[in-house]
Amino acid sequence: MRLAWPGALLLLGFLWAPARAEWQEVEAAWEGDATQGYSFASVTAPIWLDRRRALVVTLGGDHLYYGFPEADGRTLVRSTGGEATLGYRFQTERFTLTIASGYEFRQGSERQAEQSPARLAEQGKTAEADFYLEPTPLTTLSMAASYSDANRYTWGRAAVTRRITSRLQGVVAIGPEGTVERGPDELDYLAGGVVAIELPGDAGSLELRAGRAWSLYSDESRDSRPYWGLGFSREFADRPGSKPRDTHPKPSHRAQPRSTRRPGEIVPGPARGATSTPRR
Repeated sequence: MRLAWPGALLLLGFLWAPARAEWQEVEAAWEGDATQGYSFASVTAPIWLDRRRALVVTLGGDHLYYGFPEADGRTLVRSTGGEATLGYRFQTERFTLTIASGYEFRQGSERQAEQSPARLAEQGKTAEADFYLEPTPLTTLSMAASYSDANRYTWGRAAVTRRITSRLQGVVAIGPEGTVERGPDELDYLAGGVVAIELPGDAGSLELRAGRAWSLYSDESRDSRPYWGLGFSREFADRPGSKPRDTHPKPSHRAQPRSTRRPGEIVPGPARGATSTPRR
């Protein structure tokens, strides 16, 4: 029952937002490696106040899977979540700033070595910000950050891309990116590159990324691994009174909460148990 009213909030958002605005932005992506990953999909409805300012309603869902080492072996976590946010956006032809806050709920399982899976249930407030700037016609700077109260998780990413071609009426941009992630049991640094492709005919944007991640765990162990990702986004309409933008694709940013564990309700096996505290 603890998760009933956030679900009702998501449903209310679906019913209310289309009455004030159309769903104009769609985004989906996966990012990870051979043993862990994060996928999500979201829809956004801007409610334009004027040509530059808007309220933005976003509804999204995600799935997360990962593992981390402990003294008695490796622990595996699976988690599925939903989120509803309300934010404010200021936008010009070459600059966009979005600040939003909302609520998320998650359900999943955690399996320690040679033990029965424990069910997880978490919920809490979220905060996020997204900044996008085109300092020159060929260059973009993008930054994003988010915080999840449910799992005490902080995420930030910055990227610089430069347009390299616009053949076949499409646009390709490429550049470096850096990411920092921090959860209760893990600190990650990611460095790599991103290729953003704006598809012809307003069909959307495709995003490819790859690089290397370095992790430091709370038991002082470390590891390093490659990562890669694939994303797609599309905007169905421009803001009122504006001309279509002839710019390179905007890289998408989305948090990757690899530490979705505590604080949260732990339910051992099929029966409900007492709330657990962090083991480390």
